[in-house]
Amino acid sequence: MDPTPLFLPPLGPITAILWGAVWGSFANVAIYRLPAGLSVVWPGSRCGSCGHALGAVDNIPILSWLFLRGRCRHCGASYSARYAVVEALTALLTLTIYLQSPLASGAYSTLALMRFAALFVLLLFLIVVSFIDWDTFIVPDILVIPMIFLGIPISVALGNAGLTETLAALVGGYGLFFLTTMAYRLIKKTEGLGLGDAKLLGALGVWLGPLALAPVIFLASVQGILFAVIATVFRLSWPNPKPYKGITDDGEYEEFLSDQDRTWRLKPIPFGPFLSLAALEFLLLRPQILDFLQHFFQSK
Repeated sequence: MDPTPLFLPPLGPITAILWGAVWGSFANVAIYRLPAGLSVVWPGSRCGSCGHALGAVDNIPILSWLFLRGRCRHCGASYSARYAVVEALTALLTLTIYLQSPLASGAYSTLALMRFAALFVLLLFLIVVSFIDWDTFIVPDILVIPMIFLGIPISVALGNAGLTETLAALVGGYGLFFLTTMAYRLIKKTEGLGLGDAKLLGALGVWLGPLALAPVIFLASVQGILFAVIATVFRLSWPNPKPYKGITDDGEYEEFLSDQDRTWRLKPIPFGPFLSLAALEFLLLRPQILDFLQHFFQSK
């Protein structure tokens, strides 16, 4: 059977949505299990409260959460709506990168399919690493290091950039944040940006190319500051960071977890989600962002 029609209209958008939703379900598994030190492949999905194995009817992306009203069918324990949000977000973004692909206009080629697959890998990585960083303040090496080594040959093979440019983007992305982190530590005598953010930016440089570094840093910084301002004005709050097994077992988050000061104050904000958001924006709106930044800085 020729699978080509699955990637072309009218089936292509449906395939993209289903593909994204299924892998969004896997993203939820990775987001939950990696910080807990658990395997992402074994055992199969089960309820976190009663431990009962979940069947096929419990694992239909998005729909299972809606039909079961966010509760376990066996013990009635509630599930966070974030599970459905992650699945829907992955499906929507997968559809978006598909619609920007030549596949959406019926121009099938092996190269177009490979480019779509590569962008999907990057998309899934950004979703998983963002939620893990938000939950734990950790950008795990087990995700970001393989993405660096995987991205180098993929970027070169797909013609995104030459090997020299790709390596320069890696060194530039990591080096910039490394120097910033070291300077902050020397001046403030405390942790600012973590080296996980430096590795993440290095990986983004590999996958998106050296031209992406400045726009991604700019967009991430502006949106991070905007979020902090909104959180301050409306006194928003969010859960304390969870431990990441094998990394934060030494009580690194003790200052965050202290319950002595109950007055409102702006909590530390992980920067990884804003880097990922900026990378997605650059991925989807590259020409518009480069044009805007060019005119923005020329007007100064």
